Amino acid sequence: MNSIPSTIELVKRLALLTFSKKKVQNKTFEENFAKLKHYVKILTGDDVGLDMPLFLKYTGFEQEPTSIRLTNPAPVTYIEIFDDPEVTIGIFILKAGSKLPLHDHPIMFGMLKVLFGDIRISSYSHVPLNNSEAGDITPNDINLSNNNRASLICHREPDIILDIESEPCTLTPKQGNIHEICPINGPAAFIDILSPPYQSEIPGFGMRPCRYFKDCGNVDNITKNLRKLMRIPTPKDYWSDVAPYTGPKLS
Repeated sequence: MNSIPSTIELVKRLALLTFSKKKVQNKTFEENFAKLKHYVKILTGDDVGLDMPLFLKYTGFEQEPTSIRLTNPAPVTYIEIFDDPEVTIGIFILKAGSKLPLHDHPIMFGMLKVLFGDIRISSYSHVPLNNSEAGDITPNDINLSNNNRASLICHREPDIILDIESEPCTLTPKQGNIHEICPINGPAAFIDILSPPYQSEIPGFGMRPCRYFKDCGNVDNITKNLRKLMRIPTPKDYWSDVAPYTGPKLS
């Protein structure tokens, strides 16, 4: 008798189906994406082995006498759930006062669902170069130079606030592709799905990087919300550690 798959197993299967490298029609992709979003929406911390006591432990609120406190605990903890050449699924746990600095997702899709707490997302969308056709984003548009002084012109999107009841937040190669995530009113945790993964290959350009940026302000005094983002090294106040996944096994 076949057992009923766990919710996170269904999410994994739908993510692989949605982001398969096989050519699919736009309508099929949109239908699969909507199904994936539905199941991500109903995910809870318990579905991925992150209950409240464990969340409090990772965010420094554990009160047990036997707890071990690190002198310099990482502001962010990452739990890997699933990783393959087409999709990565993981959990980010953000301590109070921390953040995921402004970073990009070169020609990637993403989906995020809050499991604990509240977060603020400040996001930016690429402005295609003049030679881009039909608004498509190309590797040239995202400037894959390793030069830390390289810059991008982007549209600043309105900030959004998410909690456990919110719809999943999505990003695409065109929309909301660069963002900063901050917990508000205490620590927070969210599940994150990305495709293609970081360090996968962009044909003709090499490995897909994760770069950090600084908002240098408006491009001019006329165009509202058109911003210049400057590449910067990894911020010194950001680093992360890892924790084991303790949720249902995936097939």
